[in-house]
Formats: sequence, C-alpha cells, structure tokens
Amino acid sequence: FSEVLIGPRLGEGGFCTVYAGKYSGWEVAVKQMKVTVDEQLRDPEMTTTFIREIGFLTKLVHPNVVRLYGVSQGEKPARWHIVTELCENGTLARLLDRAATLAWSTLHMVAMDVVRAMAYLHTRAPVVFHCDIKPSNILLDRSLRARLSDFGLSREDEAADDKAQPSQSLVGTVRYIAPEVMSNGVGSYSRKADVFSFGVMLW
Repeated sequence: FSEVLIGPRLGEGGFCTVYAGKYSGWEVAVKQMKVTVDEQLRDPEMTTTFIREIGFLTKLVHPNVVRLYGVSQGEKPARWHIVTELCENGTLARLLDRAATLAWSTLHMVAMDVVRAMAYLHTRAPVVFHCDIKPSNILLDRSLRARLSDFGLSREDEAADDKAQPSQSLVGTVRYIAPEVMSNGVGSYSRKADVFSFGVMLW
C-alpha cells in the first residue's frame, strides 16, 4: 500500500470513501472501506459483498468495465482498499445532476458503452448478471466514455438459458429493479432484469 499515493476525496458511499490517487505512475481511484478489516469480518454480508466485487473485477476485462489494479489492507487500523482506474468525470448520476442539458450524441455514446458492457457480461460463460445497473454505478472517463462499476451484488449463471435464477434475498436499487425480481420479496435474476434496469435508466 505504500506504493499508492492518496489524493483528494472524490466521493462517499454507504460502506466506503473514494479518493483520487497515483499508483506506479497511473492515475487511480482508491476505494477505502469505512470499517476496519476486523470489523468487516464480523459482518458476513459486508464480507460477502466485498469478496464478490473483488472476484468479479479480477476476471472481468473489457473497455467498458472499470479496471482493477489491486487490493490492499492499508496501514493500521487496517482497512481494505480497492485500487481501480480513475474515471475523471465521476458518475453518470453526478454528471446528470450538474448538467442542465447533454447533447444527444453524448447520451447515445454513454448508452452504447453501457450496452457493450452488458453484452460482455451476458455473453460470458458463465453469464454475469450485474443486478444493480443505475447512473451512480456508471463511471465516466475524461472523454465521457462509460465504465460499468460496483459488482458487489452481481451474480453468475452457469445455465445461460435466460431462465430467472432465484436468490435468497432481494438485491439492487428499488427504483431500477425489474418486477419479476420484486415478486414475493425474493430476487429472480436474469439478463432481462439487467435490461429492465438499463431501460429505467434511459427513461
């Protein structure tokens, strides 16, 4: 972790704070968990989400998926840090909040980048369901090219038959969740659920 230089704070979520930084000459983003490693290990749900995100980022390599550089525990008190590529324009949600209007060409470019990321996930073996597609999980680089991020809720499907895969719990953000996922309070995920979330985001 001593090789990573932490810079200004970029943003904050429920479980982490994100900083700009430098690593081996690269401009990076550093996601620092708010709780210590020991505290995190005592929370099974947080631990599972963290391990799942690292697992997916390690094996997903695509121009429209955020790139992982590494993971570190950091200094005492030890906290996990996830080091990824830096997307200078932040989230799509932030851009939409700041900009009164955006050119249709820009909106189309961002939308197509997200489509390419979904197509990559949905044609892998096993298929990957993101399960939380929304503007705050779309990062934008300095050219406003999009990267899909935040895979802590994602799932895999070995069958790849597009049949809904049941989950023990409902995951995602309510505003963007497909109706079949909401039914009976238990998640049923498929590629169609991601497409529904994308459609809501476009709307």
